Amino acid sequence: MGGELRHRPHPLRHGIGFRMGLLDRERYGPAFRRGLEGLLRHCINPDFSTEGSCPGCLCPGEGEKKGTIRAYITEKQPQHDEHHSFGA
Repeated sequence: MGGELRHRPHPLRHGIGFRMGLLDRERYGPAFRRGLEGLLRHCINPDFSTEGSCPGCLCPGEGEKKGTIRAYITEKQPQHDEHHSFGA
């Protein structure tokens, strides 16, 4: 399980909560590691580019169409290296 993170350099390897001493590594470390390993398997490529990120806000559409069924159906699909995948 942890081998993938241990042998693969990654900027998210250590959460800021652990680094700042806010989270107990023994208690929360395994869940954090599983989450990162899931991201590495499904969203983060070997070159650290990303796939499958949120394409925008959680309520798509503009004006009167905002939040409608049509807005959800026609919403943009995630793109390679979409800027929200980097915290934008």
